[in-house]
Amino acid sequence: MPVTNDAVKKIEEDLNSQKQLELNVEASQAPLKDIHTKDSKEYIQRKRNEKLNEISTSQTDLNENLDIKTKNVTTNQESSESIKSDRNDEKSITDEKSTTDEKSTNDEDDSDSSDDFGNFSDASFEDEELENEENSALSFIDHLLNIPVPNSTAEKDTSNQYHLNQLIQEDRPAVIYEQLVRYQSVLQPIIWNRSDLKYSLLHKLRITEHGNTNHGDFVPSNNYNNRNQHHFRHLNNNIINTDSFDSDQIDIPPLDDRLFTKILGMVNSESARLHADSHPLRETFKLKYVPSLTPIELQNERAHEQETKIPSLISKDSNDLELLTEQQLRAYHDELCNAIDTLCIKLQELNGEQAVLTADKLTYENVITNLSGHTQRLYRDEVENYNKKRENQNRKRKIDLVGLVYNISYFS
Repeated sequence: MPVTNDAVKKIEEDLNSQKQLELNVEASQAPLKDIHTKDSKEYIQRKRNEKLNEISTSQTDLNENLDIKTKNVTTNQESSESIKSDRNDEKSITDEKSTTDEKSTNDEDDSDSSDDFGNFSDASFEDEELENEENSALSFIDHLLNIPVPNSTAEKDTSNQYHLNQLIQEDRPAVIYEQLVRYQSVLQPIIWNRSDLKYSLLHKLRITEHGNTNHGDFVPSNNYNNRNQHHFRHLNNNIINTDSFDSDQIDIPPLDDRLFTKILGMVNSESARLHADSHPLRETFKLKYVPSLTPIELQNERAHEQETKIPSLISKDSNDLELLTEQQLRAYHDELCNAIDTLCIKLQELNGEQAVLTADKLTYENVITNLSGHTQRLYRDEVENYNKKRENQNRKRKIDLVGLVYNISYFS
């Protein structure tokens, strides 16, 4: 709350009147001798008690008025009218106090002058009381005006105002402020199918992913996988993914590829030629199975039908094969052997076509090479003939020119 000139003047007038009052009291008092009687001590004690009671009552009144004024100042701080009214109240209070002080001092002077023992106003306790009263009045004015000294300016209420430096004094707010404002880091987009959050939610809620037959899209991070590797393998008991198991934990025997290498050697050999109605697994490797008894006219259609069935035969799972009967397994074995025979014949035919195409390619390259060489030879021959013809013509011109010069010189 700002301090006006009227308030400052009022405070100065109060101080001047207080000093003038002290001077009048000192001038009216006469020097007294030291009195050490019992009556004088009782009188001094009684006067001291009365003065202390007056000071305590005035102090309580001042405190009550101070509470009332502080409430009024806080509620009506922004309005100028309330400030003026508070100052008027202050002026009236100080006037009343000064009048009461003058009356009390006059009464004391009368009583002291009429007393047989003289005036005791120059005692040391009266100076302390005056100082206490002066300090209490000044403190009341200071609290009322919300200023420490008369000529100082009032401080603004900044209890609800905060600065940025005050808010980020602690470590955590400072780190968050730097990451969001100063560094301006680009946040990476989250991949939900590969996030740890998805796995933790599914694990806590005990929810399995229905319709997701491939766990390759649902792989947590390495640290999280090390902690929950056992549970992650058993998220869905109906789906078995061999990629999530280690080869050291499961003893899988290696496949025997000797038959495969023998079949490739037979297909690539030029001596063993296969026909459309041949059965290489039965004839060459002595495997027992029922061959397809298809007429020669329908061999091509049968081969095409078997080629279309090969993906379905290969895609069957071992769990499905365990459910088949012995007769169904024999039929499946026969179909696989016939499909292998068809593939061997087809592969050998393709190898033969590849060999023919390779030979044709080499022949074409040789022809192109010969033609390019022949054209280069023809070009060189033509250039050589042209140069010879040009030299002969130049020689003739030189001979004719020499003969002409000789004839001219001879006849001249």
